[in-house]
Amino acid sequence: MKPVVHFPDFQVAPGKIKLILGGSGTGKTTLLHLIGGLLRPATGTVKLQGIELTKLGSADLDKIRGTKMGYIFQQHFLIKSLTVRQNLLMPVWLGSLSQDQGLVDSILEKLGLQEKTNSLVGELSYGQQQRVAIGRALVHRPALIIADEPTSALDDDNCYRVMDLLSSLCKEHNAALLIATHDHRLKTITDDHLML
Repeated sequence: MKPVVHFPDFQVAPGKIKLILGGSGTGKTTLLHLIGGLLRPATGTVKLQGIELTKLGSADLDKIRGTKMGYIFQQHFLIKSLTVRQNLLMPVWLGSLSQDQGLVDSILEKLGLQEKTNSLVGELSYGQQQRVAIGRALVHRPALIIADEPTSALDDDNCYRVMDLLSSLCKEHNAALLIATHDHRLKTITDDHLML
């Protein structure tokens, strides 16, 4: 029999940040996968902008994820044979969205990657790859940004740079930001914490 995990009801308003905190094995990543539609809950609902994701078929759910969600995974899932810029633009291409090169340039600058724009991702350090993955999640202006340990491999300077970017784009684009983390440095960005 599979173990049953219950999560409390909660919401994240547009332009706001919520941290999901808890030790290893408490279900933080599982909860993010349920919210992002990567897993289906046995009971309960997940809604984004009034759309009940738990009732959507696979194709509609893929479309919502591609246009309304930005997902920062623990593993980067970058295409190492593509450049930094090409990786950033992948959600735009896959979602058939209009390209905003100015936004791409702004994200690269804010992440300290403007010198690496034409570098292959495979040539970057782990921390640089993590920043590319973060930029990729933001480039299509999602309504919901889901971040699973987005700063775990970053030093203090890059941690705060990434959090400044996530926070500012969250407010600028009125996106909800949901972060699961062990990183206690992030507790200062919001008082809205969910402890699992």
